[in-house]
Amino acid sequence: MQFSVIIPIYNLEGYIEKCIDSVLNQSFHDYEIILVNDGSTDTSKKICQNYVSENIILINKENGGLSDARNIGIKNSSGDYLLFLDGDDFWSEKNFLEELNKIINDDAPDLIVFPLSYYYNSNNIKFNCFNINYDKTLNFSRDFQFLVNHGIYTPSACNKCIKRNLLDSYELYFPIGRLSEDIQWCGRLLEYVNDYYIYNKVCYMYRQNRVGSITHRVSEKNILHILGSIDEGISTESKVSDDLKLRNLELYFSYSFIELIPYVNPYLDNKIIVSLLSKYKYLIKYGFSFNDKKKKIISITVSLFGFYVSSVCLNFLVRIYRIFNK
Repeated sequence: MQFSVIIPIYNLEGYIEKCIDSVLNQSFHDYEIILVNDGSTDTSKKICQNYVSENIILINKENGGLSDARNIGIKNSSGDYLLFLDGDDFWSEKNFLEELNKIINDDAPDLIVFPLSYYYNSNNIKFNCFNINYDKTLNFSRDFQFLVNHGIYTPSACNKCIKRNLLDSYELYFPIGRLSEDIQWCGRLLEYVNDYYIYNKVCYMYRQNRVGSITHRVSEKNILHILGSIDEGISTESKVSDDLKLRNLELYFSYSFIELIPYVNPYLDNKIIVSLLSKYKYLIKYGFSFNDKKKKIISITVSLFGFYVSSVCLNFLVRIYRIFNK
């Protein structure tokens, strides 16, 4: 079997049918769907039961979080390549798997990355493609700086198609009990992926502003977990002997570190947060090379005015933006 599509589900009764149907409508059919119902209390389980068939597996479990659900999906998968599709998102193109299959047959890369488009509603979609002009199999470590600087390799599991034996061989599972679990997982992939391919077409619709979505909130707990992922990820440097991979690891984690800064101001009385911000403030230097204007501005602001003043000003701008974009 070529693909295993892992779909974690928790209380998504209003979204899960569109998600599953977007896979079933694919023109390529050599795949299995693994639905992992993570203790839903709405009708999600009943909806999923109606889909169970020869190539659609439903696993019901007690609530353990997104990481646990994905890990169970990985362990029960049989496809040569894995894709992660969140239960409130969907694929927009019917030939998506067919085109991924062609890439695999031609080049068999360890990793295929593709863009996420931002879906607010059917009349408001921010279609997204990478600002590049090539699509061939390339060396991952050598090109990593370009991939991060141009927003191609980001901390998301959902925009990646990955060889299953790579995850099995190195036990690349998601960290249990941690929010923003993709940050650490994608950081670990960096150590083991050798070659990659960029599929640069609109394909994945990433739903925005869903009520109850954990990605729509930036809480003190969320900030602690992100900083914890950065701390654990960079601490693995002592195990990495390749200088290029060490630099790439820091560059990768700087992406999430810089994104946090506009949101930390309300929590600067937390000693752990302050300690970790101080410990990794040197990551700011990587932001100057990012193609993302927002991250570049944040990096310049912190360099000129320091963490405290910058976090106050940037947090104010975030709140103003939210008021005018409700």
